[in-house]
Amino acid sequence: KARVIEGPAINSFNPTYSFYITNNPSPIINTFNVETENDIIKVNVYPNPTGDKVNVNFNSNSTQNINLKLVNSFGQILDSENLKKFKGEYFKVISLEKYSKGLYFLQISTDKGVVNKKIIHQ
Repeated sequence: KARVIEGPAINSFNPTYSFYITNNPSPIINTFNVETENDIIKVNVYPNPTGDKVNVNFNSNSTQNINLKLVNSFGQILDSENLKKFKGEYFKVISLEKYSKGLYFLQISTDKGVVNKKIIHQ
């Protein structure tokens, strides 16, 4: 069983919640940040699985520096893009033609955290 207990806010935009998991003799506490309207929202990566191209889009409701990285399963950065003081909707088509079939990750970093999306290239 798990029950949610609202914790203190880290800041006014990023509340923290704790889960108390009580299905074992010593309860575990897991804390995570909840995505709010001021972070990157609705990250879409499609089609997924994909052939040679994948579409990426997201929205940023606040002005922030955003770093995008395409990473292979070994952690090697294959492509990256820095968006300075970005706000609004982002869209990009990423070509995977020169990469072998396999598992990749799109890592989107901001000052407020990181969003990771898995991409399956087949």
